[in-house]
Amino acid sequence: TSTTSTTTTTSTTITTMVTTTTTITTTTTNPACMPELLYYDFDQGSGPTVPNLASAPPAGSETAVLVGTALTLGGSGQSGQGLLSTTALASSTTNFLNTSMDLQLGPEWALSFYWGGFPETSGLVRNFLGETTEGFRLFMEGASGNAFVFESSKSTRTSLPANLSLPHTVQLVSAAGGTELRGYVDHVRVVTQSQAQVQSFQGGLLKVGAFGTLFIFRGLLDNVQLFDRALSDAEVVECFALPEITTTTTT
Repeated sequence: TSTTSTTTTTSTTITTMVTTTTTITTTTTNPACMPELLYYDFDQGSGPTVPNLASAPPAGSETAVLVGTALTLGGSGQSGQGLLSTTALASSTTNFLNTSMDLQLGPEWALSFYWGGFPETSGLVRNFLGETTEGFRLFMEGASGNAFVFESSKSTRTSLPANLSLPHTVQLVSAAGGTELRGYVDHVRVVTQSQAQVQSFQGGLLKVGAFGTLFIFRGLLDNVQLFDRALSDAEVVECFALPEITTTTTT
């Protein structure tokens, strides 16, 4: 008598579903968002030269140069690295980004930059940029750290309320034939101020990160831009809101 034994083997295949979520920050391609005079994104190399990416920079201002040792390229900016200052007490006389551009602005213009945030407690005035002949400067004042401030020889001091210990996008726009200054923080208009004098300027060298002989800023600046025209509220939103697009991929 013979006996046959049969063995059955069962194979099981397990399929694993993996979901990956990616956040992509995108910018608009609207030509109106490209500044004509100055545009530094600080993402090209480690310095000391910084290319001016504006569409029509004044002759001789195609490349800026870092002066001194207190300002470097690095940190984490709005996109890539930024202009970084970690020195507590550094003079604007010997530390600044030399734009090689004289401040020549008609009555309507716009200025924009990204501020990386810094918890200032020293009580000192910190300067983001400026030109001395016209007294044109943007700065933060004192230890309160609650406003960006603009002033010039032709303007009433204009304050843009904000918590400066946090990151922000900042825009200052001279509009209405140069008789009105508009300030924006995070692409929202926070101040509108009438001016007795038209905000046109014929000055000397514009410094970024500094003003005159006073202290430079401390923290990080990125995407410094200067337009030779006013921007509307809608353009400020489109050009600087930087929407986030989230995509999900399943494999």
